[in-house]
Amino acid sequence: MKKLFYCFLSLLFISSGNLFAQKPGDLVVGFETPMSLYKTKGLRTMEFTADVGLNVTNWLAITGKFDTTAGLFDIGGVKSYELTESAGVRFAFKVLKTKYGTLSLNASGGSTLGNPDWKYTYYSGGCYFNMGKGKIKPTLGAGLKYYDTRKKSNLDNYMKVYFSFALWVG
Repeated sequence: MKKLFYCFLSLLFISSGNLFAQKPGDLVVGFETPMSLYKTKGLRTMEFTADVGLNVTNWLAITGKFDTTAGLFDIGGVKSYELTESAGVRFAFKVLKTKYGTLSLNASGGSTLGNPDWKYTYYSGGCYFNMGKGKIKPTLGAGLKYYDTRKKSNLDNYMKVYFSFALWVG
């Protein structure tokens, strides 16, 4: 899975030579609620995410990503939940700017913090549309997130489709 993530990241760098966005050095802050809307293999997730970072170039923003995840499990008819906190990094590549907003491709990765029962490393990729041209932009997104559960846990690895609503400032 790591090779797939690095290939995806490399493809985004190669294809993004003529992209554009805000000015380099501008601060960006985002709040997002990605959630899986359906349950497969016993897991449904909902997350609360905060991002803080910079526009590195006029087409690339890099942010530090901090998540709180509620994992709702249904394994063998037994329902439970786990709350975890994780930290990671997000790369946002702005690929298209229109009069209605900006389309971006995002890639992120990170790992859980502390000592929760559900420990994982995650890899995520998605497509986001920032609506409007003001400083505060409502954003809709969709993507895939892979939870690589660490082997010491009795939980499986999961690949989830997520949908997201966010607010970005910057």
